[in-house]
Amino acid sequence: MEADLIVVHDAARPFATLTMFSACIAAAAQSGGAVVAILAADTLKRIEGRTIVATVPRENLWQAQTPQAFRREPLVRAHEWAMRERITVTDDAYLVERLGMTVQVVEGSALNLKITTPDDDRRNAIAMAKTLGVRHLVIESNELEIAGYAANPVNRCYLCKHNLFTVCEEKARELAIETIVDGLNLDDLHDYRPGIKAASELRVRHPLVEAELTKAEIRELSRSLGLPTWDRPASPCLSSRFPYGTQITLEGLRQVERGEQVLRSFGFRIARVRYHGEVARIEVEASEIGRMLDTKIREAVDGELKKLGFRFVALDLKGFRSGSLNEGIQTK
Repeated sequence: MEADLIVVHDAARPFATLTMFSACIAAAAQSGGAVVAILAADTLKRIEGRTIVATVPRENLWQAQTPQAFRREPLVRAHEWAMRERITVTDDAYLVERLGMTVQVVEGSALNLKITTPDDDRRNAIAMAKTLGVRHLVIESNELEIAGYAANPVNRCYLCKHNLFTVCEEKARELAIETIVDGLNLDDLHDYRPGIKAASELRVRHPLVEAELTKAEIRELSRSLGLPTWDRPASPCLSSRFPYGTQITLEGLRQVERGEQVLRSFGFRIARVRYHGEVARIEVEASEIGRMLDTKIREAVDGELKKLGFRFVALDLKGFRSGSLNEGIQTK
């Protein structure tokens, strides 16, 4: 039996509420299509090059979010048209609008954040702290300024964590906080984790390890507590996409970040762009490799990553695995 309505939601928005889903579905059932959105809060400028040519009135401008809901038949027809025309978009509502169909707006929330970039991670942390009623401090740091870090030695994670925990220790002393904790769990102990040494050298505890919790158990407990991040994909630092010994640069980090945004825009929820100089090696879940090999998706991804500066784009046939660049590292 085919559903009359289809709801589209971006997994990178973990703070969408049941109320948003219900309101969006109700509006779509009435009009045929609906999106959650918020009024544009910032002044918008149209530019040419780096020069402002106009200020855009924002009174009637809304920023689209998800969930979005549509009647099944026009949504399928819209996607079939986009595939025929080889049009790539990141918003389903745009495709439906092109068919002349009415799409209503349901008011969303600024807390319905999209977590796809480092800035999104920051906003997510702030929103989560607000949800939990926890005091949250933002301390600026730049890993590329850590001595030896950019050379990407095998103990890169140690250099980063030692710097991070040193900053935390100084702040804890200032605020009279007795204990520093991190998010290490039991599963992490089975991978190459030089950062653990840094924690042992400073006063950092691992409460999830002490509680003997695995990643799966942590997700299940988070789900039972109603935490919106319970099924959020892991998001290790972008430097982990560079093979040890490969110089880490700001330009390379941006290529990786934007490359993974491209993959997510095609619906690959768990994906990595491994940086090998002029080669981008893509990892997606093994179950998604077949979809990546679809001619239209393959050619579109190849084109988008080459626009970012990669000369070659390769697909890892083994599929995604966490810490794949640690394979072959000898640990003691």
